[in-house]
Amino acid sequence: MRDELERVGPFARLLRWLGPWTSDTDVPQDVRVEHWILRRGRLHGLRAFKAGVRLDEPGPSILDAYVYSPRGRAYGTFVISPGLHFAGPDDPRFIRFCRVLSGAGFVVVAPFIPAYVDLRVVRSAVDDFEIVVEETARRFASLGRPTLFSISFGSWLALEVAARRPELVDGVITFGGYEDFEGVCRFAVTGIMRTDEGEVVLARDPLNAPALFLNLLRYLDVPGETYDLEVALSKMCHMTWGRMELKEEGRLLPFVESLVATVPAPQRDYFRVFCGVEGGAPALVDTALARSAAVDAHASPREALQRFERPVVICHARDDDVIPYGEALRLERALRGRVPCRLHLTGLYGHSGQGTVSPRGIAAEVGALLSIAKALSDGGRLRETLTGGG
Repeated sequence: MRDELERVGPFARLLRWLGPWTSDTDVPQDVRVEHWILRRGRLHGLRAFKAGVRLDEPGPSILDAYVYSPRGRAYGTFVISPGLHFAGPDDPRFIRFCRVLSGAGFVVVAPFIPAYVDLRVVRSAVDDFEIVVEETARRFASLGRPTLFSISFGSWLALEVAARRPELVDGVITFGGYEDFEGVCRFAVTGIMRTDEGEVVLARDPLNAPALFLNLLRYLDVPGETYDLEVALSKMCHMTWGRMELKEEGRLLPFVESLVATVPAPQRDYFRVFCGVEGGAPALVDTALARSAAVDAHASPREALQRFERPVVICHARDDDVIPYGEALRLERALRGRVPCRLHLTGLYGHSGQGTVSPRGIAAEVGALLSIAKALSDGGRLRETLTGGG
C-alpha cells in the first residue's frame, strides 16, 4: 500500500504530460541530462552524415546514450529501445518522451543503437542493446532492475534481450511493436493488415519505403555496387521523415528526382520503385522475403517469445500507419497465459506522436490513457503490479 501511494505522484505527472490537454511542444525542464559513452568508435546515422563519415567506414562503432535523471527521487530505471530513426535520441519527439518519463521520477537511458540510426534491422542491434541494458543494470543497481520501454521496431531488441537476459530486466512495455516481421514489411508497401478473419486495408506511411528496401536490398538482384544507392535511400529518409504533408500522392517525386542522379544509372529505376514513386514494390518485397527466409530469421521475435519470462505491457495506436495494430494482438496472443501480460489499444497517439480525436473520442480513450500511465508509473515493479491486479 505504501509503495502504491508513493507512485501516485509519478502517475499524476505522467497523466499531465501525456494527455491530450498538454501540447506536444511543451517539454518538462526539471530533469538533468548526461551524455554517457559506453564504447568509443565511429559515428552512425545522421551524426555520421553531418560529420562526413562514410557508411562503410571500418572500425568499431560508438555506443552512447543520453541519461535523463529527475531532480527529486528516482523510483526506478527505464532503458528505451528506440525505433528506426536516423536521429535516434536526438529526435525531438524522443527527447520529449524521455523528459516526461524522467520528470515523473525515473532515470531514463536513451541509447543510440548504431544499426538502428543507420536504419538497419540487424542482429548487431540486439547485441548493442544488451550491452546498454547490462551496463544500466550495473550502474543503477540501487534502483532495481530496469524496465525496458520499446518504440516501434525497438520491440525486437527489447523482447530479445529480455528473453536472453531475464535476470537483468524487470519487464517490457512495448509501444507500436510487432510479432510478424514479414507481415510488417508487406504492410509498408500494401497497407494490408492480415488477420485471422481476412485482410483489412489501412492507411500506411509511404515515407517508410526507402528504409524498408535498405533492409531488403541484399536479397534483391540489383546490379553493381550499391553504396551510392544506399546513401540516396538514407538521404531520402532524412529529407522526408516527419513531414506529414509529404504523405499525399505525388509529393515525393521532387525529392526522388533531386537524388536520382547520385545513383548509378542501372539502379535508378530500382531507386524510384524503392522510394514509392513507381510501381512494383510489393513484388520486390515478396521476392526479398522469400530469399531472406532461406538465409535467416531476420528480425522476428517469435523464438524469443517462446522462452519469455518477464511481464509485458503491450500498447499500440489503432491508427499506427507503420506497424498496424494487429501486431499488438499477435504479441498478446503469443504471450497470453505464459507471462503476466496486458494489452492497451489507444487512439490518442499515432506512430509519430499525439493523434487528433474528437471530444467524444477523448472520453472513450481515458481508460487506455490511465492504463498506459499506470504501467509507466510502475516502472521497476511490473511483475508485482501485473500479477497483483495493478
